Formats: sequence, structure tokens, C-alpha cells
Amino acid sequence: MKMLSGGNVQAMGSGGHPVGLVLECRGLMNPRAKFLLSMSWLGLLCLMLPGSLRADTAYTYTGNPYNYSDGSYSSQCQIITCEITGSLTYAVPIAANTPDYSNLPLAFNFSDGITDINNTNGYISEFELTTDSTGSITGWVIEIAPNNTTTYPFYSIYTCAVDICGLTGFDGSYEYVSSNVTYQAYIFNDPGPWSSTNTSAVPEPTSSVLLGTGLLGLLTWAARNKRCAPPATC
Repeated sequence: MKMLSGGNVQAMGSGGHPVGLVLECRGLMNPRAKFLLSMSWLGLLCLMLPGSLRADTAYTYTGNPYNYSDGSYSSQCQIITCEITGSLTYAVPIAANTPDYSNLPLAFNFSDGITDINNTNGYISEFELTTDSTGSITGWVIEIAPNNTTTYPFYSIYTCAVDICGLTGFDGSYEYVSSNVTYQAYIFNDPGPWSSTNTSAVPEPTSSVLLGTGLLGLLTWAARNKRCAPPATC
């Protein structure tokens, strides 16, 4: 027994701890701590399993410089090189020998040297890919438009190749000045190459949640151990 201020009496258990703390340290009063500690091991285990990390695949396109331009493109493309460059990001590589692939990417980013359109300020209005026996993109049609197509001027980017668009290749940009005036710049029958790379591995969302829960569990376990440590002796 221990006398507390105000005349109250605190029952003492083994090791000099109050009885309530002794019971908690024996796991009888805090089931939540047990649950969080279990989640810590589950989260760490999930990160060790194959497939818990996702390495995205980025497909990058590098077009050739435009050889025709009119309107405002005529002056701008004399100052800078106007050509289409862009990328598509997928969670997994596109399978080999895939025709008419129309699944939209996780993210995209395309530019013609003047206008940049990506998944935050635009959308894909037309899309189709074809891969060969190595999984490389060999045929495509991609049209990128801005989210706002009601305020003039606005711009779009278009690239296609092989049978999908009926041409050997076409890269073009369009400036819509008004409902009946459109300027353009393009190159015919000279498509650029695609390449692919794996980006840095990132944890799958489920594994991330478990890892966060696990870290919370480990912190709870460490704090609990510190609280349950025996009192220092001289």
C-alpha cells in the first residue's frame, strides 16, 4: 500500500508498480496495444512479400521536328524546335503482341515545344496502342486536349503512326483561335521512336497502410515497455 496526497491509498503490486499498471503491463488492460503490435509485424511482412512494391513503367515518345507550320506557329517554330515529346505511365508493362490497346495510363505528359498538356490540365480524347513481340509500342493514335475547350484560343496535340491512323506517321499541333479559325503545325510520315523504362519502386497502397499501422504499433509497444520498466535502484 502507498499513501497518496489527500489521504488516498494506492495498492502496490510486484516490482513497486501500482496494481493498475501491473495489470496493464501483463496485457490485461490494453488490447488495443496488442492489436497495433500485431499489425506492425503484418505490415513489415507485407513489405517483404513479392509484389508489395510497384515499379511503374514509363513509355516515352520523341517525335521529329515539324516541317510545316502556319498562323502563329510559323513565327514560334522559327524560334524554338516544334516537335512532340511525351510519356505514358502504367502500373504494369503492356503485354507483347497487343493490338487495339485502349486502357488509359495512370499519368501522361505531352508537349509540342509550345504547349504542355498533362493529366492535371488536360485529358486524352483519342487513344489506341499496338505492341510488337518485344512489348514495344509500334502503332498508336493519341490526341491530347486541354480541360478548357470553351475559351479561345486553346491547343491540342495529336500523334499517330502505322495502320491505326491510315498513315505511316503524323505528328501535329492545333491552335483553335475561334470556332472557324484553326492554325496548325505538323510533320507527315516520319514518326519518332518510343522507349520504355521502369520507374522507382513504390509501396502498394495496402502495404503502405499496413506499414503505417505497424509503425504506430511499434511506437505504442516502445512507450508501453518504457512505462513498464522496473523502478531504478541505487
